[in-house]
Amino acid sequence: MISERRGQHGLLIGVVASFALGFFLSYSQILSLAFGGGAHGLKYLFSRKPVELSTLELLGDLSLARDALEQNLMRDYGEYYGLVFDRAAMENVFLSNPKSRERLLRRLMLKILSGGSFTWVTAGDGAAAGHGNLFSQSYTAVMESTAKDAFRKLNINFVAKNYGMGGYVSAPELAMCMESVYGTDIDILMWDFGLMEVDDRAMLWCHRAALHPTKPILFAMDNVDGERWNSIFLSMEDSGMGAFLMDHHKGLNDIRQRAPDAVRGAGGKGRIPLPLKNYRCNGSFEGVVGCDDPMRHFKCYNVDDNGPCIEEKFKTKHKCMDAKYQTSWHPGWKEHYIKGRLLGVFLVEMLNEALIQLDARVFSHGSRDAVLQSLLAKEQADVALARNAPIPALGHAFSQYESTVQQITPRVLYKQPAICQTALLPAQERYDGILLESGKQSSPMAGDYDRGQNRVFMTEPIKDGKLPLVFDPNDRQRCVEELEIDHKDFFWIRQGDGWLSRTIPNDSELAVYGKPLDMNDNTFTATLHTRMLSNRQPEGLIMVCLKICPLKRCPDDSVGFGPLRRSTNQISIKVDGRSVTNVQKFGDCHFLEGEQGLRWGPGKNGKGQYRLSFIVNDRQKNNMKISSFVVF
Repeated sequence: MISERRGQHGLLIGVVASFALGFFLSYSQILSLAFGGGAHGLKYLFSRKPVELSTLELLGDLSLARDALEQNLMRDYGEYYGLVFDRAAMENVFLSNPKSRERLLRRLMLKILSGGSFTWVTAGDGAAAGHGNLFSQSYTAVMESTAKDAFRKLNINFVAKNYGMGGYVSAPELAMCMESVYGTDIDILMWDFGLMEVDDRAMLWCHRAALHPTKPILFAMDNVDGERWNSIFLSMEDSGMGAFLMDHHKGLNDIRQRAPDAVRGAGGKGRIPLPLKNYRCNGSFEGVVGCDDPMRHFKCYNVDDNGPCIEEKFKTKHKCMDAKYQTSWHPGWKEHYIKGRLLGVFLVEMLNEALIQLDARVFSHGSRDAVLQSLLAKEQADVALARNAPIPALGHAFSQYESTVQQITPRVLYKQPAICQTALLPAQERYDGILLESGKQSSPMAGDYDRGQNRVFMTEPIKDGKLPLVFDPNDRQRCVEELEIDHKDFFWIRQGDGWLSRTIPNDSELAVYGKPLDMNDNTFTATLHTRMLSNRQPEGLIMVCLKICPLKRCPDDSVGFGPLRRSTNQISIKVDGRSVTNVQKFGDCHFLEGEQGLRWGPGKNGKGQYRLSFIVNDRQKNNMKISSFVVF
């Protein structure tokens, strides 16, 4: 709010403010609003209510933040600043249709009007997680540090969460566990599974994102030449979603090519800035070239280049001398840095454009509240699109499980609300104390979340009959607080422990992820709420996902669901006291089947809660590790 005293300064200050904003922002719209309409333009500047004038003040504050960001980038990249952050080049990096762009701008305008947080979540594999680097060097962390000050100027807390998981693909487990892993409040959700994923399972992931309570804008970091962008992500626009691509094959590569080559000549007159020094060698970046080795994800070091690009790819020794995962296929810190900087600049420019549009809308609508209601109405229309979107074809990735899909139906996969209980890290339900129902609030970097039991110290049989959450300390590196935060924790069933049980979902999960929508709540988040849970009828389907083993090779003592399907006595499972007689495989997960089929009824009190019990009887195949349970 601008004070009444400021409002009485008159014409001179208003004109000066308009010129200053036009100079800092390089937008002709500001000046045209003031002068392009003659007397009408002046009336716009000096007859607006104080609450409306605050939009201009915010534009001035944001221009100062953008100027400070530009100075930081110039210090980072020196004489190459203009080449790296060239506006025309960036337009080839970030691709979208006008419809998606309008949806992102609308969301930003709503955030400017309502305040609070703007949350970015990165979902992806080890490359997205930043493996081989310090966690603070991942592009998600760099992006947050780049954009947060600009968002803060508009009273928005910009939060970027890197919830990538090494060795994982996007579906089915992570797609079905989206809320428990990524949280219930997301504004932008990044898909970055390109290292691990070569099929079309992203279709299921995207449609599950459309069911998320806040219907996030989708980002993809992928190759534009692939079919995934055109056939999957762009198709989500018809489901009311926004979709953006960061093309790191052609668009980003065009910017990379502007970096000086350490072998072929610096290409610049002055000192090479650190983020670009020894980044490019012999035309390749970080010493990596394409190859035919699937074990290296088709990214190998150039055997003819033992130069500084390979030697300086990772920068962790000042924090941790023996960091793992520093491989040819994991990007180094300079690659993460340029991606994070570009993402941050893109978001700040979109924020600036949203504020300019908001200023014009406030003028044309007459009040901020009128603009808010108009924007919310459009969001509600998109929510209706998401709810009523047709169910897509199954796709190649899951075609081999057609028999399973026919039994559970595609509608359940793509439209039915699901509640997931997961042991994985990172997972928001772990940090919010929901999994163990402690209510203990924490964060990945704080490290004081509910950890469960240490595998090493579990030398005695479990006596209380509760299926425990367990972590393996060998899964953590020494410098755990500086390196990756993704760990494959698990629920552990061992021979000798007897029957072990868990309630799925627990009461806390049911309260958070199964909460009905209050139709009288007209807040921004409620407007985006796509799950109509007030009339939710549980399908009675239960999906269990086993812990993923490195390279798909599990230890010899691990038991899977094979013995159950063969009706041996190695493992037994019960659902509310009823025996599981078989399983139906779906990707890396399995649906439990009983004498009445795959559906187990409405569960406890008709709320879709089930008591799952397990026992392992084999002394050789003597333990089972489960990462997630999902009920539909």
